[in-house]
Amino acid sequence: MLAPLTVAAQQASPPWVRARALAVYLIVFQAGMAGGSALWGAVAARAGLNAAYFGIAAGLLLSAALAVQFKPAAEEAVDFTPAHHWPEPAVAGEPSLEAGPVMMQVEYRVDPPRADAFRNAMADLGRNRRRDGALQWWLFQDTADPSRFLETWIEATWAEHLRNHERASVAQRELEQRVHGLTQEGSAISTRHFIAPEPQPMRTAMVPASRGTDTRFSPMRTTN
Repeated sequence: MLAPLTVAAQQASPPWVRARALAVYLIVFQAGMAGGSALWGAVAARAGLNAAYFGIAAGLLLSAALAVQFKPAAEEAVDFTPAHHWPEPAVAGEPSLEAGPVMMQVEYRVDPPRADAFRNAMADLGRNRRRDGALQWWLFQDTADPSRFLETWIEATWAEHLRNHERASVAQRELEQRVHGLTQEGSAISTRHFIAPEPQPMRTAMVPASRGTDTRFSPMRTTN
């Protein structure tokens, strides 16, 4: 059983994080072995071997029932192969790799009948952004023009954002294509990058309004 579980853990992990994912998997697996040994050893010492064996059998049946209920979707394999579909960011000058925080803004135009479907698709994209390292993620709608949406998220450093350019997967590209398919036909999707002019602690950068901090960001790129 250990071999197919290990293979499944590898297949479910993106290449760039696979070593860390397997490390967590092994820690959990070994902790379960040690914890189960201690638990059922204590049960056997107090109630006898028969009670321990019946308890283990009941646990196996419960696990099988849960596996059927939750149905691990092996047939819905996600392609985490890097797609390299993000264009290289164009910058005025060469920012330091440690510069940050970095804020990205993407503007969309969406017809009102598609707004609900667009929000649902963006919720999936937001989870993907946060999973890939976004510290905060938001979706805003223009009060004066309901067809205009603004997606924005923050990453810790410029180096981390460049890494995400390399890591963006085929699955993420498909998710972005789903979002783009809900925008107005012929509308341009503009992307802008902003970087703090000097390193700031993230807790200050994240809640500037509550402290009255001057938060002037330097635009690094605008594309259509």
